[in-house]
Amino acid sequence: MNNDQDITATEEPRIMELKRYVRGMLEPRIALLFSEMADHLFNLSSSSQLASEKRTQCFEAFSSLKLQSKNLISGMLARIEQDYLTLVEDRQDSMQREQAELDLIDINDFENSLAIDRIVRAGSERYWVALEAITLRLASIVGADPTMIRLPFGIRALCTAYREVIKPLELSNDIVDELDKAFARYLLPELKSIYKDINQKLESDGLLPGIEIDIENSGSKLSAQSTESSNRPETLSNRQERAAAASGGVSEGVSEGVSGGVSRGVSREQVLRSHATQQHPNNPSDLSSALLHNSVVKDNA
Repeated sequence: MNNDQDITATEEPRIMELKRYVRGMLEPRIALLFSEMADHLFNLSSSSQLASEKRTQCFEAFSSLKLQSKNLISGMLARIEQDYLTLVEDRQDSMQREQAELDLIDINDFENSLAIDRIVRAGSERYWVALEAITLRLASIVGADPTMIRLPFGIRALCTAYREVIKPLELSNDIVDELDKAFARYLLPELKSIYKDINQKLESDGLLPGIEIDIENSGSKLSAQSTESSNRPETLSNRQERAAAASGGVSEGVSEGVSGGVSRGVSREQVLRSHATQQHPNNPSDLSSALLHNSVVKDNA
């Protein structure tokens, strides 16, 4: 989609109304998010379980977050709104951009990317039906292929926006890891009601009524690569077809396809791992601290 078409989609009255509606829901939650992040760092700064140096590091990061809180909130909201300009993204352009990012990746960016992917996966496993319903409804508004829709308020967009606004603070990887945990703990659970409200608003405008039930019953309408996470819960029909395929000798590492069938593929995380290993064969890294496990989210359901 060219720039003129992007602008047309952004200026569509229902998209403009949705943009204001979503901002109204996100703004207080993002303010609370950074407040909770600061409180988390403050609590760590007084923890007897941490060494003195680490406590000092946490307190300095806490002070930075408190001092810059208004800028962080406004900056994150601005980045989210900027993403409406690329609401419809050409898949070819997207693939070329991701390849360019891979070509430039260093080991720290690699670990950060894995951490973001793990957060996205954890959230998308819970909210994939709601996210897909929003995607299909927005596609019907702007008349675009649903696989080209890039949600400005999707989990990856929110996580990326938060990461971008804290970059100038130059926080250590350990501190960012703690902030990621706070992000998952405090914001991801809030997305359940946000995505529900968005879908209800769009449905009340007559857009694809009952699409969620259709998705739940028959499975995804989109390809695994077109959404934020291919790790979706299976529908009953998916499980039956998967069991039949497994009995036929399908090997491990096979992922579900569009209609409940199976297709071979690798996740973005696997690509990143392979790419970074090629670039840094003598620099193995313990990634456990950078990867956020799904239990962080599930424990706070």
